[in-house]
Amino acid sequence: MKLKTRFHVLNQTQKYTSGHMLHKIYSAKNKSVDTISFSGEAWRKLLSGLQDKVDPQNIIGSGAEANVYLINESYVLRMPIRMKAIDSEFHPVKDDFEGRNFGQAVAKTKNGISINKRVLGANLYECGDTNPQRYMENLRKYANLSDDILDSFVSDVAFINSKGWRIDQTNPENFLFNEKSGKIHIIDLCKKNASSLDYFEPYGHDWILNPLVNGHDVISVYQKLSIEERKEMFELIGKLEKRILSICRKYGIPKAKWNKKHYSVDSLINLLDLRKKINVSTCDNLHDYIFHKRYTSLLEKYELYKIKFFK
Repeated sequence: MKLKTRFHVLNQTQKYTSGHMLHKIYSAKNKSVDTISFSGEAWRKLLSGLQDKVDPQNIIGSGAEANVYLINESYVLRMPIRMKAIDSEFHPVKDDFEGRNFGQAVAKTKNGISINKRVLGANLYECGDTNPQRYMENLRKYANLSDDILDSFVSDVAFINSKGWRIDQTNPENFLFNEKSGKIHIIDLCKKNASSLDYFEPYGHDWILNPLVNGHDVISVYQKLSIEERKEMFELIGKLEKRILSICRKYGIPKAKWNKKHYSVDSLINLLDLRKKINVSTCDNLHDYIFHKRYTSLLEKYELYKIKFFK
């Protein structure tokens, strides 16, 4: 069960001056530099310079919903796939995050084009990358991150939730690790109750654990691992979960528990809850195991599905 790959952006912390957001916009036409205040009539000055940024060579991220174009060292332009031109004015967007940088929009048009903060970092995992060696290297690294890095990550998730927003923890491309600063950045937020994810993924410790272990692809990666690597995978996930749970208690994030009503078949919670019962020496397919242990009423349909699509 795959999710569509979403865009990702590479961003940088924004600075504030006298209560106004200031930045420099570089015009592709005349190479001049203007300092623009995100308020009042100054918005109209953005339009001509920004249209020059809508160039395939300027794309730094893309996905099913939008392309992301580089503006400068602090901002990016997010443009819906269907649109090729900026055809209306930008209006300021209220910053709910008190100066923290989550790649959020600072201005939008009525047609959904936005100027977003830029965040520097690389994806924790490439979405759809099931290279077992690379996966295990990443898992080992993240299981041994410092307490400060993990604490900062959990703090950000709790803060986002407290502001009435939520993260999409199911997509590892929404989490960027900055090797230089040692910080895990979060992007692609959505308002609570504005997404189907609110139904399938209630707020819990899996919001932090899922991107760190790559819950998106863990089942397909598992099939490619040796018996010893599978054992190590479960040990590392268990170690990381134990550390995360301790920090979650500090920030009031509950332990997520499997609930038939709320969790999808390939949810990480299924694996976490069943892992002590899984014999990695005999179980080659975690999906099969989860269905037989968890979704017995769907077994007949599941077997028919396998016959049809996996002959």
